[in-house]
Amino acid sequence: MRRSLIAPAAALLVVLTGLVAAPPAPATPAAPTPAPTPAPARAAGGPDPTVLVPALQQAFGTRFGGWWIDTRATIHVQVVAATPADRARVAALVGPGSRAVTDTVTHSYDALVAASDEIAASLDPAQGHFAVALDVPHNAVVVQTAGPAAPVATRARAAARRGAFRWAARVRDRTPVADPAAAVTVEPDARIEVQSLATRDTFPPYQAGLGITIAVGRTLLRCTTGYIFRNAYGNFGTTAGHCGHVGDGVVIGRSIVDSIRKDGYQGVRTVRADLAAYSLSAHRWSYWGNVLVQGGIERRVVNKLSNTQITNGLRLCFEGITSNGGNCGAVVRTNSTLCCDAGGHSFVFDCINFPSQPGDSGSPVYQLRADGFVNAAGGLSSNVTINGRTVMCFSTIANMQAFIGTLVRG
Repeated sequence: MRRSLIAPAAALLVVLTGLVAAPPAPATPAAPTPAPTPAPARAAGGPDPTVLVPALQQAFGTRFGGWWIDTRATIHVQVVAATPADRARVAALVGPGSRAVTDTVTHSYDALVAASDEIAASLDPAQGHFAVALDVPHNAVVVQTAGPAAPVATRARAAARRGAFRWAARVRDRTPVADPAAAVTVEPDARIEVQSLATRDTFPPYQAGLGITIAVGRTLLRCTTGYIFRNAYGNFGTTAGHCGHVGDGVVIGRSIVDSIRKDGYQGVRTVRADLAAYSLSAHRWSYWGNVLVQGGIERRVVNKLSNTQITNGLRLCFEGITSNGGNCGAVVRTNSTLCCDAGGHSFVFDCINFPSQPGDSGSPVYQLRADGFVNAAGGLSSNVTINGRTVMCFSTIANMQAFIGTLVRG
């Protein structure tokens, strides 16, 4: 079995001085019915997915096959057994400001997600590293394995059938489900490395994109602050879970803030939310809601992207203390399960084609809107290299919310 490296996305510090103590089941889809066409909202470079995607899901129900953006900025909407009426509906929903194409596909988006999740759960890390990703443009699931294809292909295709048919039974979809095994492609002999990357130092108030130091025993790790979440216990700031452990001290700027209260990485075999949370309420720290520093500009977070809204070709950015601002790229992997790091963790990731640097871990990942605000997309975790190509991968905001609580808007 090939061994892959995950180095914490934290920059190591030797000394920290001058610390100041702190003051005290989806609803059953109905047959698509005509609905009023919303005015297409705009984000930088195209429609706002927080408006467009829910409208497409409502219009096509279980026939919705996903969406993606090609290199010419054309929006592709995929519909199972698309008709001319479907194409007219897509054109109306996307609006006149963007080029749109309706692609007819065999498998629905939700069926492929169910298939890919079941495949990832069926593969054994002890048999070698692997990556499972939803390939929306090709209406497929791609499995990359460090070993030969044949044994993985047999298991993956059987798992795809289980996952997709369970989904169809759960939503009571009466449309015959095409064999999901036909959507599975297996690529053998892949070289897979996951490299977690663990330097704006003002605080308070709390903002996403600040430098944060985690005291792991006598070692100080340097990462980046992320979004604020709220649950029954108050408001919590975040960074990457691999930057520390529950109980480790948290320092932002020159202030001792709190300790890590909850961690989605340590002790978790499959990491869906690489997130560490610390309280901003216990010591009554000042915060402004979710504001991030993007290239020295403060931008409010006004919305969030669902997992379905994050798609291939969508342009996203991140704000790390080492890379600084303006780090943007196109989404190249969605709903990916990647195995494994040096600690044996698998990750559920989306990824963009702009690598990060040590110290960027925990950075806010976002979509820049045309109005200058941002839609939250997730939290930066790791660089992943597959067959020599390195991408930055992040936990999605939906998976983070499922772990810690509700995103606080700016």
